[in-house]
Amino acid sequence: MKGQTEEEEVGVYTKLAIENPDAEANVFAKLVPEIQQAIFESGYEKPTPIQAQSIPHLLEQRDILGCAQTGTGKTAAFTLPIMNYLVTNRKRTLSRRPRVLILAPTRELATQIGDQVMKYGKYCGLWHTCVYGGVSQFHQVRALREGVDVIVATPGRLLDLMNQRALSLDSVESFVLDEADRMLDMGFIPDIKKVIAELPAERWNLFFSATLKREVMNLANTLVTNPVEVTIDPEMPTVDRINQKIMYIDHNRRNALLTHLLKERESAKCIVFSRTKAGTERIAGAVEDAGITAVSIHGDKTQKMRDDAINMFKRGRRRVLVATDVAARGLDIDGVTLVVNYDLPQPGDAEAYVHRIGRTARAGTTGDAISFVTAEDGDSLRMIERFIKKSIPADVDHMYHSENALQGSTRHGGARGGRGRGYGGYSRGFGGRDNRGFGGRGGSFNRGPPRGRGGPMRGGFRDRGPPRRDSYGRD
Repeated sequence: MKGQTEEEEVGVYTKLAIENPDAEANVFAKLVPEIQQAIFESGYEKPTPIQAQSIPHLLEQRDILGCAQTGTGKTAAFTLPIMNYLVTNRKRTLSRRPRVLILAPTRELATQIGDQVMKYGKYCGLWHTCVYGGVSQFHQVRALREGVDVIVATPGRLLDLMNQRALSLDSVESFVLDEADRMLDMGFIPDIKKVIAELPAERWNLFFSATLKREVMNLANTLVTNPVEVTIDPEMPTVDRINQKIMYIDHNRRNALLTHLLKERESAKCIVFSRTKAGTERIAGAVEDAGITAVSIHGDKTQKMRDDAINMFKRGRRRVLVATDVAARGLDIDGVTLVVNYDLPQPGDAEAYVHRIGRTARAGTTGDAISFVTAEDGDSLRMIERFIKKSIPADVDHMYHSENALQGSTRHGGARGGRGRGYGGYSRGFGGRDNRGFGGRGGSFNRGPPRGRGGPMRGGFRDRGPPRRDSYGRD
């Protein structure tokens, strides 16, 4: 970095590896010093399993087929090697022709990946932008026209800009498909195939999914060539650090129980999940009426409204974020200690439960996940427990406990075991349900208004796009 000696250019983790050849941080020692410094400043002590197993292969530009649950550090696993490749193989940026395309299913996840790209590429002197719908395309088109190394995009807006000839994919050297299973669930497979058809035949492919069901593998087989396969905990989809429990409750008392929990845990930073868009508004209103600051996000809100809501929650200006499953993946917010499933996911979407509760207990922390169970939720609960292969403990020693909800849910989902009066709680078992059950170096720099393309700028990983409050702290 500027002003440093050649000796000081040795990366942080390289020095650690020299001192301790057996250290788990050795995988980071393979990265260029600029990236090592950025991840060290981000607080990384050692790589996560998905990073340790993926990065060495990706540094050799091998195709990869990765399967890892939410919250495992998957984004860093693919962005770090990609940025390392761009730094060690520098090229002049071309107008409308990015070198790397990262495709994500939702605006939230695209924004989250873009933030990670900026954070890890802080000292790399590269350009990136995010491309997604729900906002004006003006800044996105301008950024692409000026040239970027990396774009993070959602399928719809990407295809729109391709059809407008605002960008071409003929110079893409690396293609990342993230959250492939979610892409499939959202009906994006036809769009993905259109994107793949526009990519160069010779490219470096990275394919990641939380699950590898048959439909996902069929898509993977059309994309990757002789891939390295990395699978992390495929049989354990839940995060062990999350303390899970259920509470039986009547429909009309859920607001009371929610506000009770939030008042009882005054320091908790909480995300509440609702099945419906209208439900998020009602729940947020009830929480606000109880004197607790809250904000909601769902698919009917504009991107600016959703970004503003998430920023208020991130900065602590709101204690509670009420969301539909649009937020179940891609949100990586520090300090979330509690997730409440106000509504359980539908019986056919048990996997959504795992992604919801994965918003807490991130980066090595612990967290709590509480699910409200009404009389009609037996089938949903049964499918969730079958999916995670464990019974979720019940808390019945609370003032809002409903015997009607307990009995009704067992009728809908099978027996849950008998009541043990010796200590006034439940001894719960499955009963009959056991078988169901990604210029210069320095601080960050935003492109801002158009300017001349003179000498290199001293700035960090430069974002060709409008400033975002959560990245820069200003409008």
